[in-house]
Amino acid sequence: MRRKIGKRKWILPVCVTALGLVVLAGVVHFSIEKNHKQVRTVTELNAMNYA
Repeated sequence: MRRKIGKRKWILPVCVTALGLVVLAGVVHFSIEKNHKQVRTVTELNAMNYA
């Protein structure tokens, strides 16, 4: 019985860490995409102004 409890103790921290990493990766990806879209828009506006 003691051995089963010892094996299960690490499952919750690993799942929480994995979920946190997935959420962090999603936030970073969203941030990068938003920045890329903003830079592209500014570049297009500059091209129109100087053309």
